Amino acid sequence: MIRTVSETYRRWTVRVGVSGAVLTTVVAVALVIAVGNLLGLSSPPYVVLLGALIGISYGLLGVCMTLIFRVSRVINFAQPAVGLLAMAVMPLLTQVLHFPWWLAFLAVIPVGFVVGAACEAVVIRRLMSAPRVVGVVASLGVAGTLASATGYVQNLGVQGADVAPLGPPPGLPGFTIGPLAVTPGYTGLIISAPILTAAIALFLTRSRFGLAVRAAAANPDNARLAGISPALVSALAWGIAGLVSTVSTVFFLGELPADPNDAVFSTSALLPALGAAAIGAFRSMPRALAGGVVIGIVQQIMLWSTDYARFADLAVLVVLLMALVFTRSVHGRGDPVGSWTAVTTWRPLPAPLARLWLVRNYGRLLLLIGFGFIVFLATRDDLSAQRWTTTLCVAVVSLTVALITGLGGELSLGQFGFALLGAGTSFVVVRHTDNFAFGLLTAAVAGCVASLVVGYPSLRARGLTLTILTLAAAVAVPTAFLADPSVLGQGIVTPAQPVVGGIALHAGVPYFLMACVVSLVCAVVAWNVWRGGFGRLIRAARDNEPAAASFGVAVLPARLKLLAITGTIAALAGAVLMHSYTTVTTSSFSTDTNIRIVLAVVMGGLGILYGGPIGVLWLFASAVAQASSADSGTGTSSTLAIYSSALILILLAPGGAAQLLQPVRDVIAIGIGRLGGLRYTLSDLRGERQPKDPDEVVVGPAAERPELPALREIPVPAVAPGTPLLECRDLALGFGAVRAVDGLSLTVNQGEILGLIGPNGAGKTTTFEMIGGFARPSSGTILFDGVDITGRPVHDRARMGLVRSFQYAHLFPTMSVLDVVSLALERQHPTNTTASVLGVDLSVRSRRRVAEEIVAFFGLTPYREARIQELSTGTRRFVEIAALVSMRPRLLLLDEPSSGIAQRECEALGPLLHRLRDQFDLTMVLIEHDIPLVLSLADRVLAMAEGCELALGTPESVRSDPRVIDAYLGAKIETIERSNQPAGAGSSTTGIAPTPQDLGVAAD
Repeated sequence: MIRTVSETYRRWTVRVGVSGAVLTTVVAVALVIAVGNLLGLSSPPYVVLLGALIGISYGLLGVCMTLIFRVSRVINFAQPAVGLLAMAVMPLLTQVLHFPWWLAFLAVIPVGFVVGAACEAVVIRRLMSAPRVVGVVASLGVAGTLASATGYVQNLGVQGADVAPLGPPPGLPGFTIGPLAVTPGYTGLIISAPILTAAIALFLTRSRFGLAVRAAAANPDNARLAGISPALVSALAWGIAGLVSTVSTVFFLGELPADPNDAVFSTSALLPALGAAAIGAFRSMPRALAGGVVIGIVQQIMLWSTDYARFADLAVLVVLLMALVFTRSVHGRGDPVGSWTAVTTWRPLPAPLARLWLVRNYGRLLLLIGFGFIVFLATRDDLSAQRWTTTLCVAVVSLTVALITGLGGELSLGQFGFALLGAGTSFVVVRHTDNFAFGLLTAAVAGCVASLVVGYPSLRARGLTLTILTLAAAVAVPTAFLADPSVLGQGIVTPAQPVVGGIALHAGVPYFLMACVVSLVCAVVAWNVWRGGFGRLIRAARDNEPAAASFGVAVLPARLKLLAITGTIAALAGAVLMHSYTTVTTSSFSTDTNIRIVLAVVMGGLGILYGGPIGVLWLFASAVAQASSADSGTGTSSTLAIYSSALILILLAPGGAAQLLQPVRDVIAIGIGRLGGLRYTLSDLRGERQPKDPDEVVVGPAAERPELPALREIPVPAVAPGTPLLECRDLALGFGAVRAVDGLSLTVNQGEILGLIGPNGAGKTTTFEMIGGFARPSSGTILFDGVDITGRPVHDRARMGLVRSFQYAHLFPTMSVLDVVSLALERQHPTNTTASVLGVDLSVRSRRRVAEEIVAFFGLTPYREARIQELSTGTRRFVEIAALVSMRPRLLLLDEPSSGIAQRECEALGPLLHRLRDQFDLTMVLIEHDIPLVLSLADRVLAMAEGCELALGTPESVRSDPRVIDAYLGAKIETIERSNQPAGAGSSTTGIAPTPQDLGVAAD
């Protein structure tokens, strides 16, 4: 009976999903036509039909991208290229081997499946432990490689002869509607699109393999435990997507002339398919298909109007923005905590070594030497100066990509598009005002505003949508803005040259020197962002967004500030680039430069800021090689070499060239250290030599260590003991039919420790989620110090003094212990973003001094420069406690603080928390399964069961309550004792301060 109901429910869900998508499509198309009529863009019905036909191909690709995103967490930019490569086999079959059309078609479908599955197995699977942005960039490399190789595959066996079109699929009808000819290929597309979409939906909902795909997409770890291989499932999904892409490509492009030179990677060809997937929120395949139809119709309506044709790409951007405004969030798991350690390869140097002047500055000295060499090469003649000016501007744009991706964890494919926006803005302003400085200023403002307009809805929707919107902006800027007759649309134009101090900086050496000054200023700002306090906030949000919010970091505003800074810098670089040309046209700039800059940054290394410029040097060399090879007729070979070399390097070293250069850095630092009398080895610098003797390093505050006057002097509101600090009234929250918390009320008084116990599923963690702000209760009220905080975000609660820990002390894996404590100090000493970006933040030294005091107080000095990822669970837990205390919280929510730590550490944890409570006037609520710990530590204990209060009172009363024993502890009281030790063993039971032996905990 249950199985029948389940099957009926799934069948109803699929039917409603498809019909809902059809209804949404009809409404959206009607709305598009109505808006078009209001704007004077009325078009004949056959134009709408043509758009729908083209949109079906977009929708099919969007369906494939949705399927892959749900399984692999990456946006597959190689999807269209897979279909192109498979279709390129058909001329070999039909024209050389003389296969019938339909037999050749059936033969290339498995080719698409194999190519798609091979992309996953060879490329994506190798990068699953890396951040997902690396997988996305790798798919860009795959796309360029496959598209460049298409011409070679297409010409196999037909060298020296022109490749003829495949021709229409025989047996399918063609017809006309007015002047619109619906070819047999379009007919095949109309027939195949709904069939393929329905087949995929039925496959996912009805078959065992489909169930495995959904299970692996929802929870890979649990799927693996159930005997499902996520790797095999992912390859299957990629193969299915390759099959669908092949079918749509053959029908859509099979009748067009086959020119191998046109089979190159194009960002504008990808955008509609990406937009369709984004409209479906990378979750709904019917919505993705419908979104493709809408995008196709919008494009054709715009192209039908001669006056508005150049705004077709801009219209797609507007459609995406509107779709994301009404999308709460995009489907997909985020980066696993710790994934950024795979690309953040440069560990901090030991403090004594890092303090040496030459070690601190040798990197800058090398950069200055390299920059001086570039100046020498550029100033030989005007032609060299112009080339190096272009390289400098592109390198500055690459710095912005490094900041957004390497520091912020997001991926922008439109930074060069913002540069072109700045270029066009500066061109117009300088032409009308003859004021070059004002032109740069307006360009910077335009880049800043555009970044925020594109960035806000994408960051709000999450799920790598920033990648899609920035790509859309990059495609729209040249066609909608630069092609305007008032900008560059009038043909060949001559940008104005700046005049400084009465000296005209004509294109060549004089202008290059000016560009050097602007580039250096932008590089210094980027360095300040990367290394300063503001960059620490961004890095924390990248590593672990929930933990960053619990530390008081306003994640969305911080990321928007980063986008504003990077948009400003990119637009400045574009303005400088524009005025370096003697003549320029709309064709002087390629949108594919966005893709190559991103590839250059990842090749250089996301772990260091200047990985971007390092990769740009490769980009510059490859561009020169491509230009020369294009003159000799081998441009496709050069393009293939560029993308394949980038892909190979990413696979060998996800951290890029920086990963390969780290040993060189370490050897140089060791050599300099020995000149200064310091002896370190490579093992020391790599963190491979940790203390082995349990008594060698003691973690946790001991009696002989100094107090923390710097923290004790921070004022906190005075509240009398026993005064209610936290009040929760009738809290309730459910997930579907499950009521995780149902009508819970509790009060926490100032200065007390409240223990929260209960069996798994009792609602303890859900209660913490609501109190901490990570979940909004469906009903009820939360008061903190008399203020209603029910609807306040997490970072606001943290700034008020309500701070929570997490069950697993992941913290921020790529950050050092000292950086984590410094981040915690942001609550009392917030970083001024402007001062940090400009490099004049005077609070850096004082904040670092306090952080070092706290690190020393907790016995963590030997680990001060170690990354969190490298520490044992117990040491990480004490780092977390040190950071939480550094925030000077008023109420501390501790989620299983003894989880994952050794018995000796657990025995010392209770006295430690008691001491911290007394020293810093803390109030605590803790969830704990170690019953002796919670009973010896808490003043009151709340036992929960099935989301409700079971018992509340003193530890002894709750411990002996029959309801608690029956519901949670079992029939024997011994089950509450950890390792059969009586409650309170190993800890102070008299309320007197613990001994040093109680507080000293060895690092495991």
